Amino acid sequence: MQSIRNIIQHSRLAAHAEAKAAEMEDANEASSPLKPSICGLCGEVPVCGGVGYMRRDVEVGHPQFGRLVRCPRREGEDDNRKYEELQRLSNLRQFGTSTFSTFDPDVPGTREAYLGALQYNEGWEPPWLVLSGPCGCGKTHLAAAVANASLDRLTVLFAVVPDLLDTLRAAFAPHAESTFDDRFNAIREVGMLVLDDLGTENTTDWAREKLFQIINYRMNEKLPLVITTNNVRSDKATGRFIFGGVDDRIASRLSDVRMVHHYHMGAEDYRRRQTGYSLPNPRPPSRRY
Repeated sequence: MQSIRNIIQHSRLAAHAEAKAAEMEDANEASSPLKPSICGLCGEVPVCGGVGYMRRDVEVGHPQFGRLVRCPRREGEDDNRKYEELQRLSNLRQFGTSTFSTFDPDVPGTREAYLGALQYNEGWEPPWLVLSGPCGCGKTHLAAAVANASLDRLTVLFAVVPDLLDTLRAAFAPHAESTFDDRFNAIREVGMLVLDDLGTENTTDWAREKLFQIINYRMNEKLPLVITTNNVRSDKATGRFIFGGVDDRIASRLSDVRMVHHYHMGAEDYRRRQTGYSLPNPRPPSRRY
């Protein structure tokens, strides 16, 4: 028979070994890369186990069988990140007072475009709106009014085209906050895209290609697009407007009446109307002796 001392000593050794085993088990669980993490969005363990991707439970032969897809509980997190990126890129806050109520449709040459923009705002049909005209005719004001009126229904990006291209180029910088692909996809997939001053950008091959990719994607997906430009001329033979300063592929798509409502604004520059300033008479050509 064991003595009391041996029994107590054995019990202590057993308890110590059990505690040590539990401690090692906790350490292994904490260091395991497969341990599910808590989703920062919903506060629950993600269905993907914390890795961000998962395979759908579908039958063999299904198009999604064996393919990795984004965890549905993480998609909202991605959308929020894209929205914050677009808000940072957009300068729509500068046009907070540019609304339909602050636009004067009684100015000659603006009423048709004003009524067209109001109608477009009701359902974005057809999905593209093009406003053309000389500088200061009010086309940017109307484009911003459409954007501001759509904020409660869509995510909106308002961008001056040269500035937009600069933000894309900046994504290649070593310390950029987001990758080029993330930024490019956020721009082309945004709910409503407003491109101000199309045709004034530096038309390098790279710039033309990126703009075409953005515009072509939005045509294929039938996504709302609002464009302003002063680089148009009227074709005397057909009476139609011809877009200048842009890729021929873009000009062709902007002329598609199935996708686009185009309004030309012939109003005088409002800055000159307000100040009474007019351009001086041009000097006569210098004479050669």
